Amino acid sequence: MKNFREKGEHSLRDKITCNLLKCEILYQQGVSGEFFNLAEETYNKSLELGKSILSIDALYYLARSLLKLEKNDKALNVIKQGEELLNTLTQVLPADYKQRKATLAFIKGFSYYRKGDLDGGLEFLKHSLILREDICVKKDIAESLTQIAWVLAEKGELDQSLKHAERGLALAIESKNKFCIGLSLFITAGMYQFKGEIERGIILIERSLVIFKELNNKPYISANLNSMGEIFRMRGEIDHALECLEQSLALRYEVGFLRGIAVVIDTIIHSLIEKGDIESGKKYLRDFKLVKNQLKEEEITKWYLLNKALLLKTSLRARDRVKAEEILTHLLENENVIFENRYRAILSLCELLLTELHITNDVEVLKTSIYQFLAPLIIDDVATFVHLEVDFLVVWLIPKHIIMIITKSTNSSMQLFTPHK
Repeated sequence: MKNFREKGEHSLRDKITCNLLKCEILYQQGVSGEFFNLAEETYNKSLELGKSILSIDALYYLARSLLKLEKNDKALNVIKQGEELLNTLTQVLPADYKQRKATLAFIKGFSYYRKGDLDGGLEFLKHSLILREDICVKKDIAESLTQIAWVLAEKGELDQSLKHAERGLALAIESKNKFCIGLSLFITAGMYQFKGEIERGIILIERSLVIFKELNNKPYISANLNSMGEIFRMRGEIDHALECLEQSLALRYEVGFLRGIAVVIDTIIHSLIEKGDIESGKKYLRDFKLVKNQLKEEEITKWYLLNKALLLKTSLRARDRVKAEEILTHLLENENVIFENRYRAILSLCELLLTELHITNDVEVLKTSIYQFLAPLIIDDVATFVHLEVDFLVVWLIPKHIIMIITKSTNSSMQLFTPHK
């Protein structure tokens, strides 16, 4: 950048190229408003060149900046512009064409993911990976791999998710791109958390946090602090968890990232419930509602309802617990609830139904109410199982399709059913 300024006079193409480099720097620093303004300015300047591949690059950054501003529909419109323009460029080198096609496929996949369409997002992300592997730019391949890993994790495909994340991290390190390495560390840590390998996760989170502090990228500093808080919660270190989460939330409010605010509030409520501080949890739920009403996103609404149900479940009032059961059942009937939240909802519903079982001594309560929700989550016939805990029950998804419920309070177990394939 310094050498560019020292050269004095520059062509329009040079100025646009310089602006595109600035856009990349702003993106890696996590800046929102300035990033959007520069991307829009750069695109408008590129129009003076006529139909140019630089306009494709500018539209890519414009879409990126709109996503950071949580304007997903506008971002998709910009991506469509880029695709239409790319199809009209006939004098472009095949490698340059393929690179831009891959870039647009990636950002389109990310946009679909952000609007809650996991399958659609995965389709475009995989297409971007195929194109990028053909081009052999390690940083770009790593970007596609790690985003695919995240979507696979939200679909519950944890083994495949981790394979993609670990390969992406290896390529990111080889690329020596600091931002790419930091992001890959963060996402791979998330995969370890999903699988319950929290000690491996915390090591990667700490490394990612160092990198994003060096870049002064506040959104990803916040994201790492949120993940660190979740790991401390899983360890049972609730006060330490809340300390990290409060720092994370303060940064989220500072940068104005509403979706990120919702993510952190979710983790805080989860931690406060475990601490037994229900009144503080209700306060944060009111904050969550404000964010939900501003975003008007289906996924955030479902997340809010899950937290509402978790807080209602703690009540001693029967009608509150009935309402919690209704909300949880409604969420589980929706196939598009992400993997992690589906598990949380199932566990909470199991706990409510076990309480009802203790009162009524009617096992049919469990058989009829949770079979339809538990059956799809059974893994396979091999030595793979998921171990999940809440206050007084453990649900094991045992190999060979047998579901057991073990109550800690009585140290007894009961085989509920053996579903057929």
